[in-house]
Formats: sequence, C-alpha cells, structure tokens
Amino acid sequence: MEHSTASSIDEDRIDISGGHVLPLQRIGPKRYLSSMPWGQLRQIVPDPRRAEGRRRIEYATADERQQAELRNEIQRGFRGAKQQNAREYARYLAMVLSGERAEGWSTPVFCLWLLGDLDVHGAGRLQSLLPQYLIGRSPFGNLGILLDGETQHVAHLLLQENPEEYGLDSRKVGGRMVGVEIHHSLTVREARQIFHDRNRLGVTASKSVGLSSDSFDPTTSIAHFLREAVKVNTRSPGESVPFSRLVTTSTDQVKGSATHWMTFSSLRSFAATAIFGRSAVRGSKSIARLPAECRREVAEEALSEAADLLFNFFAEEFERRDGSVIAAPAVLAGLGVVLHGAMPWNPSRNCTLDEAVTLLAGINWDRDPRIWQGVMGKVVVDVATGARSLSTAGGIHEDGLRVSTALTDQSSPMFAQIRQPAS
Repeated sequence: MEHSTASSIDEDRIDISGGHVLPLQRIGPKRYLSSMPWGQLRQIVPDPRRAEGRRRIEYATADERQQAELRNEIQRGFRGAKQQNAREYARYLAMVLSGERAEGWSTPVFCLWLLGDLDVHGAGRLQSLLPQYLIGRSPFGNLGILLDGETQHVAHLLLQENPEEYGLDSRKVGGRMVGVEIHHSLTVREARQIFHDRNRLGVTASKSVGLSSDSFDPTTSIAHFLREAVKVNTRSPGESVPFSRLVTTSTDQVKGSATHWMTFSSLRSFAATAIFGRSAVRGSKSIARLPAECRREVAEEALSEAADLLFNFFAEEFERRDGSVIAAPAVLAGLGVVLHGAMPWNPSRNCTLDEAVTLLAGINWDRDPRIWQGVMGKVVVDVATGARSLSTAGGIHEDGLRVSTALTDQSSPMFAQIRQPAS
C-alpha cells in the first residue's frame, strides 16, 4: 500500500535505517521513475531462476514463496531462448562495465512491480522548485517482480556469480546504477497487462505467452477465468484440484515430465473456438470483442459449466497425456468447436452440453497412427525397427479444421475413423 504525504523530508537527516530510500519522480498515479545501484534492486527482486520448481523454493520464506507464485503467474519460464539471452546479455554488460563500449551502449530501464508498503514524501528543499521530485521509503524485506528487464537482471546475477570469468570485480556489478520504472498498488490484472504491453508490442515474447497476458483480449480473460473457476477430480493426488494447477502459463509446450495437462495458449484456443466456432480455428491474434449476442458474464458462466463437464469427464485421458491425443492443441480447439454447438449465443445451437459430450464419448483417443493419420499430426517411422508412431507436432492452423470435422461431421469418413475400437 502506498502512503503519500505532503510533508517534506529534511535531506540532511534522511533516516536510512528502516528501509530502502528511493529518489522518485512521479509519472503517473501508480508509477515513478527512479535510479539505484543494481545491488539494491537485487535485494528487492529475488533471483527469478529460483521461482521455478519446488526444490528451488523449498527453503524460501513465506514472502519469497508468494513473490515466486505471482512471478510465475505473469512472467515467462526462464529457459530456452531466454536463458541463452541472459548469457549473451551478461557478456554485453561485461563490455559496458569494463569500458570497452565507452558511451556506445544502452540498456532498457527495469520495470518493477513493487509489492508491500511504499511511503512517499516531498523532497525537502527541492519540493518548492521541483514538486514532481519525491523521496520514497520501502521497508527492508519488501519484494518486487520485474514486469520487464528480467533477462537483464539475471545477466547481472551471472556476472556477480562468476566475476573472474568476465574480468570484473563483483562490487562493480553491484554498484552499477540502473534506471527503474516503479509500479505500485497494482492488481494482478494490471501487472499482467503491463507485461503484455512491454513484451508483446516489442515482439520479444512468443505469441502464445504474449497473448496469455493480454487482459484486453476477451478470450484471454475468459480463459484465465476458467483456470481459476474450474475444479477437476484427478487420480493423482486423488482429489479435486484447481484447474490452474493443470494449465501452465509460462511455457509454450508441456514438457514430458510436467504434471500440467496443457499450455495456456491451448486453453485460450479452446475458449476461442467454444465462443466463435470453426471461424476461430485459424485465428491466433488478439480478439477485440465477443460476438454481439455473447456478454462476458454469460460466456464465463456457460464456458465454466462446459469446461467443468468436459475436463472432469475426460480427466483420465488428459492424465495419460503421453499416450493420448486429447491434449494436443488441435484437438483442444476441436473440442471447443463441439461445445460451441451447445452455447446459448450460438444462433445454430443444435445440442445440449450433455449431448455434446456424448458425441465425444465413443472416440478412440489413443496416440495411434491407425486412428489419427490424415486427421492430425504426422506419422513417424523408426528407421531401425520400422515401428510407426504419431507425432502431434502439427499445430491448430495445420490440423484444427480437420480435427473439428472428424469430431462433429457424421458424414465425413474421418468421423468413423477416429471412433475405431482399440486394437
């Protein structure tokens, strides 16, 4: 919570014992510009690499665990290209700090969501001349999340972890002055939108991760609503769990060892096709508005009921993700098309939710080329053994329309093909 006061601080008697003292320039109701040594920023923003994985936060404090959970809701997973970028960024910063770049360099301002309290005061004798300049105090232990600049932050950490490798003194890394745009008193929705605007508009995040943060896209907002509203009965741990545990928002693909059922991008595609039908199969861009007949509250209620029924009915199939095609992005988009037939805003509504799920009950979801060849994915042949397997690498654009036809069109040969009994 921010505490603003008209009182001024005597800059000759600033008390630095109670927390971080931050020079501030107000640029909006909830945002400021500041500068600080990077070492001070490190005290506010924990290493984001520690936020991913239970083992890494096992010994964290309650505040650090809460910060990690919020960070993982908004930021991208720190792996792959982002991890490589951090190493390249570290080499760049090493050249900057060693003077190799002279003044021919620039690093973006960090974008910090500051959690906890922030006391803001006038800046002493400067107040009458420059009223926009302020002094902020944030208690020691207050943490924050970087909405932009996380790769740069980890690059600094890499330099400090191995200064000799880069020919640097670690104190020089910690003392480097950095610019920080501080956001305060934000909601998660506002923070997610800032992440979207910073990363999606700059074309630095992948499309799927960027779209998952766009709260102005109604299908994205509804998909987030489904993550929070739906509960699923699973065999492991054998209880009703929030759907949010089964949908990852930080990666573009679900890894083999993960317990997630799907990516957020796939869930969003499911929501889009359930709302718009087949016309949404080829759409991956942000959607500005819902259909005229579909109000946001109606869509949330109808889709949460549909998703609750579908994902609980087929929970066992989703849990055996490696042996089933049901969680493939193209199939999830097709499932949305099926449910679209039961949505109240659909002028061609032709079934109830129960009837829609009954239509799906006879499908053989096995990842078997004999069942799905020509419908989705591609057949892969092992050169050594001649064994044939099905790769579901094809995306929604490539396979979504064929899958929706196979799921719904009884006149299509594919309808019968995917309903063959298990061999």
